[in-house]
Formats: sequence, structure tokens, C-alpha cells
Amino acid sequence: MSQIKILYFGMFEEKTGTSNETWEIPENGISVSDFENELLKKYPGFAQMSYTIAVNKQINTNKATSLSENDEIAILPPFAGG
Repeated sequence: MSQIKILYFGMFEEKTGTSNETWEIPENGISVSDFENELLKKYPGFAQMSYTIAVNKQINTNKATSLSENDEIAILPPFAGG
């Protein structure tokens, strides 16, 4: 198995009780969409919340993006620019 690191910020850190955790993923990786499904199984309350997923410090809008060993995924709360 491979591992990815998940970082939680703001209200997501409060909901999970941690700022980060490591998850095991299959050797062949998973998609962002599959990751999000697993995230919502583990934290069902996230389904009612708005968030953005960043992969390796890049905002990700493509749910088909493949996650692989040592990727860093951040769950970010909504933010406003100025």
C-alpha cells in the first residue's frame, strides 16, 4: 500500500480534531473523486460544508486526477480574495 497525507484547515481541523492524518491507498493510486468519496464516508458532516481540495499545493478542480504515493492533499475552507 501507498500513503498520502491529508491536511485539514480551519473548520475542517475543528471537525476532525486533527490538522493532518495519513491514509493508505492502493499501489495503483486513486482518483480525487474516489478520495472524496472515502473522505465523506469517514466524515459525513463534510457533505454539508463547502471546501476546496488542493493536491501538492495546487487547487484541484479535476476529479479524475490520480493521487499516488506521498501526495499531499489539503482540505481547504472557503476563502475570499481581496
